[in-house]
Amino acid sequence: MTGRGRRRRLFNRSRAALRVAPVIALVLVLAAAGGGTAVVVLDLMSGARAFVAGESLWSRAQQDVVFHLDRYAETGSPDDLRTARERLRVPLAVREARRALDASPQELQRARAGFLDGGNHPEDVERLIRLHRHLERSSSLRLAWSIWRESDTWILRLERLADELETLWNQPGRSSTMLSSVRDELALIDRNLEREAARFSAAIGRAARELVDRARGIALTAVVVVALLLLLAMAWAVRGMRRSETRFWTTFEKAPVGMALIDRDSTLVEVNDALCRLLRRESGELRGRPLSHFSHAEDRTALRKFVADGATDEGAHGDLESRYLGPDGESVWGKLSLARLHAASEGRGKRDLQVVVLEDISEPHRLAGELAYQAAHDQLTGLPNRREFERQLNRVLHSVAHRGGQHALCLVDLDQFKVVNDSFDHLAGDALLVRLTERVQECLREMDLLARLDGDEFGVLLMDCPVDLANDVAERIRETIAAFEFHWEERPITISASIGLVPIHSGNHDAAVLLQQVNIACHEAKEQGRNRLQVHSEERSSSRRRHAEMSWVHRINQALSRGRLRFHGQLIKPLNGDRYRCELLLRLRGDDDELHTASQFMEAAERFHIARTVDRWVIDNVLDEIRAFECRDDRIHAWHINLSGQSVDCATVLPGLIERIRSRGVPPEKLCFEITESAAITSLEGAREFFTALRDLGCQIALDDFGKGLSTFDYLKQLPVDLVKIDGGFVRELAHSELDHAMVRSVHEIARVAGLETIAESVESVEVLIRLKQIGIDYLQGHIIHNPVRLRELVLPGSEIESPV
Repeated sequence: MTGRGRRRRLFNRSRAALRVAPVIALVLVLAAAGGGTAVVVLDLMSGARAFVAGESLWSRAQQDVVFHLDRYAETGSPDDLRTARERLRVPLAVREARRALDASPQELQRARAGFLDGGNHPEDVERLIRLHRHLERSSSLRLAWSIWRESDTWILRLERLADELETLWNQPGRSSTMLSSVRDELALIDRNLEREAARFSAAIGRAARELVDRARGIALTAVVVVALLLLLAMAWAVRGMRRSETRFWTTFEKAPVGMALIDRDSTLVEVNDALCRLLRRESGELRGRPLSHFSHAEDRTALRKFVADGATDEGAHGDLESRYLGPDGESVWGKLSLARLHAASEGRGKRDLQVVVLEDISEPHRLAGELAYQAAHDQLTGLPNRREFERQLNRVLHSVAHRGGQHALCLVDLDQFKVVNDSFDHLAGDALLVRLTERVQECLREMDLLARLDGDEFGVLLMDCPVDLANDVAERIRETIAAFEFHWEERPITISASIGLVPIHSGNHDAAVLLQQVNIACHEAKEQGRNRLQVHSEERSSSRRRHAEMSWVHRINQALSRGRLRFHGQLIKPLNGDRYRCELLLRLRGDDDELHTASQFMEAAERFHIARTVDRWVIDNVLDEIRAFECRDDRIHAWHINLSGQSVDCATVLPGLIERIRSRGVPPEKLCFEITESAAITSLEGAREFFTALRDLGCQIALDDFGKGLSTFDYLKQLPVDLVKIDGGFVRELAHSELDHAMVRSVHEIARVAGLETIAESVESVEVLIRLKQIGIDYLQGHIIHNPVRLRELVLPGSEIESPV
């Protein structure tokens, strides 16, 4: 059976009735009237469809103009201005076409040129002109035409705004206020154009319905008038259906994406050339086989279910991203969309068909894979980075906890590597690291993992490795590094490494503890002369660490009893406006009057479970400090207060906190409690209840140190927070690291979609400040913005209030 024959059987079964000899003249007359009606409706609706399609093109062009002009107003990029002007040609061109049709006499050649320049399909141009010429007296079309004319004012204003923006950006002393005003006007124009587009579409819709009603009237008249011309009318109807069928299949075959017709068993009934190219097979190889036959084995079950579900639902069925295999086994990613057709006759029964659209998305998947790889690997050596290493370490600990096993963790720290960079240069150091990692990798088995944790620190996970064997492997690594010879500009460079080793067994549960232990062992190796291996021993190393931490515990308790804790305030500047926030930073004054930051002692407080005691002191004192400051200056928009994870996970803290907020006279809406991301996800349910209760009271919640793990984006959907505070580790090197820039931008964009505001902390340089402003971060915090000071010394910019002596 030929392709044309198959298609007529699938989509034109009703034409079989035309081959049956008419029994009575009435049947023939009704058939002729029905065929004529179909042709008239298709022809008229094709004109209306051309208007709808054209309106979509023009509206999209108008939206692109507003988008790129708004971005040009924000960034001043010439590319955005050029793109805006190129897209502006579309509505200007169709405006010229309409004016040519409105002219007397009509300038048809100019109208055709205008519609073509406006992006309309050449076959649609004649329909647009014909519909206007013959049905311009229709009230709905006149209304649509009138709405179209009204939009000219906004289009011409967009053209002038482009010139005004270019003039503003070319002025040396351009005013941000004027740019903001232009952006506001752009937003107004966008809303008006959107409203006009909706009115235009509604008018076209009414016109289409009028056309259908008119076609019905024509059909009724045709029953009487065309009775004597029955055969001619039937031939005309057949030709009309053939033209419609040809247009459909032309669209089907010329579509730039893969298209097919499938039955409920996913068998391919008809395919287009784009699908053949995507799957790299001839059409004959595809027809008659299920689509799942060409999918990846891991995706076939999902694909079959997707197609089966689509066969039972009306209309569009959503998308499915899956892999498809070529003849050579190479896979491509495709996004599959389905739409159900009405059942088509097939012999004596009916056959349910679905329209399949398969779009090639291999390139976006490749880019996403590259981004994920870059986020998990060191750019210089290609080794896994710290985040990926910690993820793998946690996976190993989970495996040990459930299935047992013996593994080992090593920390390799190159001795005095800074001397190499200082004596030669960083290029030499980088080249040495690349070559050295290749040598170290040769000492490991395929199952082992080598990662770069820091500039001169490497982590090693030795899988299924008892401590004796791990000791041998670590020694082999140390000897390899010590024997490594590297020459830079004909000058030899030698280097050694200190290695710490910790066995991993069922008694290990915390990756942070293991990393701390291996770090201590590594430092012990350095203290004992470098270029040596040190296996962690609880008796030897933990005593020193515990002594240091217990010293902090004693000093914290002493500070609590003697009133040596202080608050310092650091202003958080908004990107726009003057709604300053202020973070209250805890300080501990030692016996020597030296001030210690919270980062120095809170880790020990949390380890020895006195962080909740510190939080109680904060809650008892911070509200009085805020109230005293508000009495002399109430312009701080919100006060940020840090709480530890131990308070979030404690049922007794929340009621006391709420009672103090209500009793101290500080408006809850001026309080923002900061909780670190790690503390929140440690007890997710407790954090959710804690945050919800405070937000119900009117307080805000900020998620601090956000972004340390890519997987944590999911917690934004689960935790009721108001602000996201981007971890300073991404911010400090933002000006010099494209990966950090991408991470900060991603966090900001995701927070914006979630309706949250963003704060960038650790803003320490002008370069970082400029990059953050370009991204659009809502608030900025760091020493370049404001240095922390005692609250009695805190003065807002522009304030005339002097601090008390």
